[in-house]
Amino acid sequence: MSRRLERAELMLASTQMPVGEIATTLDFSQVNYFSRVFRSRTGMSPSEYRRQHSSFDRRPLHEAIPTGHFSRLRA
Repeated sequence: MSRRLERAELMLASTQMPVGEIATTLDFSQVNYFSRVFRSRTGMSPSEYRRQHSSFDRRPLHEAIPTGHFSRLRA
């Protein structure tokens, strides 16, 4: 169980895979059970964990890249 939850933490932080798909991939039969067990381990829901630990930039694309840098992308 501990290894599955460690893997869930990694998947939540490093992918955009839906929580339900992560639960299924890690052999949790019910998403609610996965969420409950995950919360008991980390103190937060899988979604909360993803928001705090995600490696993805959540800003809209037009804000993520400064305007002056678009010419570099075309080269």
